[in-house]
Amino acid sequence: MNFPRNSANLSGANLEGADLTGSDLRDANLKGTNLKNAKMVQVLLGGADLTSADLTGLDLTGSNLYKTNLTGVDLTKTTIVGVVEMEDAIKCKTKFSFGEENDDC
Repeated sequence: MNFPRNSANLSGANLEGADLTGSDLRDANLKGTNLKNAKMVQVLLGGADLTSADLTGLDLTGSNLYKTNLTGVDLTKTTIVGVVEMEDAIKCKTKFSFGEENDDC
């Protein structure tokens, strides 16, 4: 699934269990989106805004998170194996299994 950049507004959408594998969601607005148990393997999320999205059970294996906004997101029950450019993601009150990061608050 490919969306023209800057046009995907999925804010607040219920995408529980959706398979978005291989999608191009760069610069998408995913604020508050329900992505419980969704599959987002090898998804381009550069510049996307996932502020306060529910990522419980989400599979992000191999996805690109360059400058993805992860503010207020709980990643403790999210698969983040092999994600690319996680260090460049925006992290404020972002929970990981090892603790919380507040680098960009």
